[in-house]
Amino acid sequence: MTSQFSDRQGDQPSRGDRAREDARLVEETLAGNQLSFQLLVERYQERLFGLARHYTRNPVEIEDVVQESFLKAYRRLDSFHHQSSFYTWIYRIATNTILDFLKRRGRSPIQAVEDP
Repeated sequence: MTSQFSDRQGDQPSRGDRAREDARLVEETLAGNQLSFQLLVERYQERLFGLARHYTRNPVEIEDVVQESFLKAYRRLDSFHHQSSFYTWIYRIATNTILDFLKRRGRSPIQAVEDP
């Protein structure tokens, strides 16, 4: 899907344009358009996968925590008040999900980050 903001800067939207587009997608999702949330997932999934890989190298665990992060975000989307960007909000959810996952597994997040 082509963004309405993609005509500037070599087809890359500016940070402000992306934040406005994300806000629009959030509002559309809250209005019942699930495709809008799918676009947010597609936009940010690789970043969350990268974040998860910093804490675990297990591909199944990575997939689980990223999926759980997006599920939590979807369920709590009405609590997103645009005080920060959507990415900042989903990144915080993912970080907390990863840390909770590691605690449940009895692994320290510090050790996981330092492991080669």
